[in-house]
Amino acid sequence: TVKIIGNPKVFKPANDFHNVTLSQIHRTVLRIYMCIWKANRINAVLHPERADERMKLQADALDGCTELLALIELAKGQFHVPSGKFWHWADMCVLLGEKVGAWHKSEVTRYKVAVG
Repeated sequence: TVKIIGNPKVFKPANDFHNVTLSQIHRTVLRIYMCIWKANRINAVLHPERADERMKLQADALDGCTELLALIELAKGQFHVPSGKFWHWADMCVLLGEKVGAWHKSEVTRYKVAVG
């Protein structure tokens, strides 16, 4: 995502709304990354008391993927992103969400923790 929105041919901030959109995309991507990174650093086998924290971070990353997809749709219209680039970008986001979702689901089963 950072590489895609770094393309000055497509993502030329034209006004404050464009700048806000790009900033929100950056924040969302960084939040997803940090949630995944933090969750991955928690060893729930050695520290079972932190399993719920790990899964909460996974759930937050998954929520971020959903938000990012909405922002991608918003950016498509605002920046007139070509359809091919849009679908590639959206597909990458959906794939990431599927991977994080599968990871989260397997951990809920593994640790038998109800995350709400």
